[in-house]
Amino acid sequence: VVPVVPEAAKPETKPAAKTEPAPVPTAESVENGTYYIQPKGNAFFYVDFSRSGAEEGAGLILYSRIVNVSQKFNLTKTGDNRYTITTVRSGKNWVSPGKKGGKITQAAAASSSSQKFTITKYSDGTYRIRDSKELFATVASGKMANNSSIVLSTEAADGSQRFMLVPTAAAAAVNPDVPAEKAEPEPSLVPEKAERITYASATNETAIRNGRYYLICMNR
Repeated sequence: VVPVVPEAAKPETKPAAKTEPAPVPTAESVENGTYYIQPKGNAFFYVDFSRSGAEEGAGLILYSRIVNVSQKFNLTKTGDNRYTITTVRSGKNWVSPGKKGGKITQAAAASSSSQKFTITKYSDGTYRIRDSKELFATVASGKMANNSSIVLSTEAADGSQRFMLVPTAAAAAVNPDVPAEKAEPEPSLVPEKAERITYASATNETAIRNGRYYLICMNR
């Protein structure tokens, strides 16, 4: 009797994971228009400006998507995929500091090359924005959070330099949870005829009608 020797168990082989091809630049240009600028893969934030978004020298940041004029930018082509990027709220242009790590700010329109940016579309639908010194607009440290600065950096392979350009008219269609904008003027900080509601104590209960209100903290 000859014993049967079982074959050695073969290790399982898993199919190699598919890797997406790296996006490559395209020759497509961006049409002049008004856009929201959204970091790649994160629909919760839009590019915005610090403070009220109107001051000279205010810095470019990420902020929660609130769909207002501080987050709207007019792109105007000046030639060869170069654009001025103008903040709708202030009418001021993006300005490059011209050095790695420097924050992009805004200033009154001028003919300086520091206010002209090249916008390149990639095959995955994202865009890179770079200044005249070949430095790229970058979310600082790749941190997707409120008040993260937009700075200049050399080319990086991660998503910190990739943005989506969302036409303001199509924002609700691209991101269904973005409320449709109403054609109405921007409200002042506090409406002239705003109803003031105060509470003398925690037991003073007052019914508040449905509506939109400003909440103002008053130090005593």
